[in-house]
Amino acid sequence: MNFNAIPALTYRLEALEKKYKALEDYSKTSIENLMGEISVLKLTKSNKPTCNVEVTNLQKSRIRGKKRSTKDTIERWAKWKEQLKSGMTIPQVANEWGCSRKAVYYAIQKNFIKTPNTIP
Repeated sequence: MNFNAIPALTYRLEALEKKYKALEDYSKTSIENLMGEISVLKLTKSNKPTCNVEVTNLQKSRIRGKKRSTKDTIERWAKWKEQLKSGMTIPQVANEWGCSRKAVYYAIQKNFIKTPNTIP
């Protein structure tokens, strides 16, 4: 074995140990930062968005069914729009109103503008 190479090998080994230590410290701080961000996200996720729009203003029979008029639809869509702007998701709005998500998607597609029925 060449004993002249031992100091060079020792130097390289120490340099690798320093790099390893630096990477280890960096990864620990990165993990701690990520854990902090995850805990903040969990806290914000647990606060479900709510809207102060009352569903009880419309009778259940007027939400769905044959007794529904264009005026009722316009009123309902306006409330959906308020709820969506307040941060509620489409499934949350649909569940609160007891209708399908397709109905909410349809209102969004029509830009919450209901035209009067022309069919008598």
